[in-house]
Amino acid sequence: IWKEVAPEQSFIIYSGGDDVFIVGSWDTTIELAERIKKDFTEYTCSNPAFSLSGGIAILSPKYPIMKGAVESAEEESAAKNHLCQGAAKNSISFMDMPLNWDMEYKAVKELKTTLYDLLMNKQLTKSFLSKILIHHANAGMNNHKVTQYKTFWMLTYDLSRMKNRYDKSDRVNALIDNCIKEVCYNSSNKLNGVDICTDYHPLELWAFAARWAELEYRKDKE
Repeated sequence: IWKEVAPEQSFIIYSGGDDVFIVGSWDTTIELAERIKKDFTEYTCSNPAFSLSGGIAILSPKYPIMKGAVESAEEESAAKNHLCQGAAKNSISFMDMPLNWDMEYKAVKELKTTLYDLLMNKQLTKSFLSKILIHHANAGMNNHKVTQYKTFWMLTYDLSRMKNRYDKSDRVNALIDNCIKEVCYNSSNKLNGVDICTDYHPLELWAFAARWAELEYRKDKE
């Protein structure tokens, strides 16, 4: 898998038993994790008795590998302890956010890709991401619930102004409408209109997708 996916952007520190430790560019590492999960699922014939969890620490280039290993182990532990609709393990965790591979990760990645594409095509500005992240930081999240209720009307006000201020495409308008509806009405079974099974509040998932899209956008711009 490593040779096929990223032999020049990563290297294997350790591989043995049921464990592997890989160092590489952050986007390549996520791609490797996805491929390992896909091949493992096929190898086990999609048997739910077998699960695979992993953690990724995203660090600066000069950060010590040993300390990075500790942080990735903490992410791995978060993945193994993650519960999604009562289902344990079978998760990937990075940027302090464990996601169930089957029930959460796919929908969150799809939202990230949508945000990234709109940014790259200049249909969406980074200010949209910033507003989502600011409202998430001020929401006082506790046990996947918003405790600062002004978050709902402030987010609605900010995003509605953004929608009305510019000549947005139908795709952007639909994105903004979905965000307002899902966050403010706690439509936790949808993420940008896509079905999802999760215990997270929608604002947590929108904020994580925004961070991920921003990271990918910054990488490609630089």
